Amino acid sequence: MKIILDLDNTLVYKSSRKIQNLRYFSLNDGSYVYIRPFTHRFLNSLSQICDFFIYTSATEEYASQIINYIDNNKCIQKKLCRNDCVYSNGKYLKDIKKLN
Repeated sequence: MKIILDLDNTLVYKSSRKIQNLRYFSLNDGSYVYIRPFTHRFLNSLSQICDFFIYTSATEEYASQIINYIDNNKCIQKKLCRNDCVYSNGKYLKDIKKLN
């Protein structure tokens, strides 16, 4: 079984503002990234039962910064980013055929 996860608004939330009382880390651009509760536990548990991948329309640099922080145990097996998307009508679309 394969599971595909997105980063933004799924595993993490990114903001230009600091939100009080929430755990965060900063990116190179100065923005704040907030990890969803139990994300580390979720990733570790998921890795025990299936293959899972990150597919994001974000840039490789952005995705790598976040994945390096949230995936301490190197559970994520593959990362697909903006350069793996199809650009159409001003949007980056994720093509899951690229996971084969």
